[in-house]
Amino acid sequence: MWLMTAHGFYSVVQHRDDSDQFLVRARVRGDLDNLKRVASIDAPIKDTPGGDYKHRLYISREQLGAMMATLTESIEYDNFKDHIHALPDQKHKSRAYMTVWSAMQETETPR
Repeated sequence: MWLMTAHGFYSVVQHRDDSDQFLVRARVRGDLDNLKRVASIDAPIKDTPGGDYKHRLYISREQLGAMMATLTESIEYDNFKDHIHALPDQKHKSRAYMTVWSAMQETETPR
């Protein structure tokens, strides 16, 4: 699952060897620092320079649920793209998010 949030961009996948463990992966280490702070996650960030995503958190299913609830509660905007553009540590992602938004708009069923 990809999560584009006001705190960062994340890829969340189940650990391939342990179904109760999840990897929260990020391309920007600061995004995981933000997530740990906002969601009170007590897990070390592991740097994986050879991986597709260079930074990872390993968390439990319970921690993932709490993280998702916290991210939901932290939504305080009515326009995501405008909000991201206004955040100093996230605005560099504005163009990338707009590209994803445009690509997904192309998948809409014609009316």
